[in-house]
Amino acid sequence: MLSTLAAGPLALAACVVPGRSGAAESSAGPKALPVPRTVEYWSQYASGDALNAQNALLARYQERNPGVTVNTAVAPMVNQVPEKTIAAVAAGTPPDAAVFDRFMIATFAVKDTFTPLTDLAKRDGMTAKEYYPFAWNEAGYKDKLYALPFQTGIRAVFYNRAHLKEAGINPDQPAKTLTELDQHAIRLTQQDGDRYTRVGFIPWIGNSHFYTYGWLFGGEFYDPKTNRCTANDPHNVQALEWEAGYARRLGDARERAFEATFSQVQGGAFVGGLVSYFHTTQSLINAAPQQNPSLDYGAIPLPPAPGQTKTSTWSGGFGYIIPRGARQLEAGWHLAKFLGSDEGELLWTQTTFNLPVRVNVAKSDFWQEQAKDARMKVFLDLLPIARSRPVMPAAQQLWDELNDAVEQVRKGAALPKDILDDVTRRVNLELAKYG
Repeated sequence: MLSTLAAGPLALAACVVPGRSGAAESSAGPKALPVPRTVEYWSQYASGDALNAQNALLARYQERNPGVTVNTAVAPMVNQVPEKTIAAVAAGTPPDAAVFDRFMIATFAVKDTFTPLTDLAKRDGMTAKEYYPFAWNEAGYKDKLYALPFQTGIRAVFYNRAHLKEAGINPDQPAKTLTELDQHAIRLTQQDGDRYTRVGFIPWIGNSHFYTYGWLFGGEFYDPKTNRCTANDPHNVQALEWEAGYARRLGDARERAFEATFSQVQGGAFVGGLVSYFHTTQSLINAAPQQNPSLDYGAIPLPPAPGQTKTSTWSGGFGYIIPRGARQLEAGWHLAKFLGSDEGELLWTQTTFNLPVRVNVAKSDFWQEQAKDARMKVFLDLLPIARSRPVMPAAQQLWDELNDAVEQVRKGAALPKDILDDVTRRVNLELAKYG
């Protein structure tokens, strides 16, 4: 059982959230619950900043709702799902509220794992306008809302300014197109005999995925109207052929041997100075000063691919759910609304340094102060255009199949079109089970 905690240094008095609408105020859950009452809440957070943020949020909730006690338990994520929560739903003994990966919402919505939140949200004036589209989209399936989204990470490209300068590239003018990035990558790569000592860019490392590049080249992976996988979209084939070009140029065995050295260097691939352009999330901004305080680096959106004019990025994150069979529906909803409110999201993101999914929170004093760092501004500016991974029941299968496709193409064991045709066929066989 969680005892009431003082907010202490996490207090939000100086972190104003501008323009709070009536809907946003409603989502903080001002109506009192009948008391005394104990609410069961499960999450995967057992340590670190996430647990600190959760404890502070629950303490504040209890302070605002005297007589309500929040009882917590850890439900570890196993293969991206909280198995303990899933098992409890099956047994008819679920918590009143819990945390779920938004990426897996559709997969488990078709298994009747959640209590739909659509009517509750409508009743309390909550709308999609409070959230960035990718988060709201990923929290529902077939026009039903199943989770209140919170937190995210955005993907963009970091670059080592010293490396660019050393290679004769103006560090104030990093690559503006993907073709230019490819050219820079060749110039930035260094080797000692048959061994790489630095590589300019490697598409498949960092916090990336083939989704990023398929979308960058103009492709799509899923048609929700027909419930069909479209992994073999010609633009996706073009993107995988581009990745294959890196594999051939770098040499699969030599590149893998180089990757094996990342763990031997403080800060890893980018912060350790082994890779010049690196595609990952904003979390590096928080980690880099601790691992390499002297690192001179910048950040840019992923440059457009040939024939395209736009960047590409995607975002994931979690949501607060009410499991099917929860015995205290209104109590679980009351808690979830507070945790997912502007106030809850601000405290959470301040503490964990994840980015917010609520529009008002991104405009708060705290995040506008962070945006004074040009590198962080790159990521905040990408929030409105970020995409979610395809919302469909076979989400994990498509993710895994695409990872394997890249792996096989890197090895030279498959051609891009052939393997994407295979991925499309297999995933569509799975999707056919859901109509």
